[in-house]
Amino acid sequence: MEDEQAKPELVCEQLRAASWAHFACHASADMQKLSASCLHLYGTTPDSGDLRLDAIESLSLQTLDMVVLSACWAGTPVVLPGNELVGLASAFLRSGVRRVVAPLWPVEDSMARSFMADFYAAAARLGPTLAMAAVQREWAESPDPDVALPANWAAYVVYGGCG
Repeated sequence: MEDEQAKPELVCEQLRAASWAHFACHASADMQKLSASCLHLYGTTPDSGDLRLDAIESLSLQTLDMVVLSACWAGTPVVLPGNELVGLASAFLRSGVRRVVAPLWPVEDSMARSFMADFYAAAARLGPTLAMAAVQREWAESPDPDVALPANWAAYVVYGGCG
């Protein structure tokens, strides 16, 4: 789904039937009201195409094996008193998703596309967790200094189930 097709309610409907989902968009964290943190799916006006954290947590997504959040800072949680983690990745996990892949910081778009292509190819053979480790190792050892730069590969974290 792209642009106006990616209305939050339609995306949520599709998520309920999917086994894997990939979001390539912007994200934001609202530190004053954490439940308003969101993925910006489309639109130029505030909230027009936002999938908010509270909406994600209200979903039942037990059939969804993996969600990839290719959105800056999407993997960075806020730690509340009692060590509760709140963030986009943890919201998907609380909704029943088995695994979430998300970056801890911004990754340049062309590098993110290349990394994700390598990750998906490896995940088909190894499963997401082992694939992430293999691709990160491969990129770290690359003779291309841009590829080997940790800022381009070390941001990605797999949250949730093993394999």
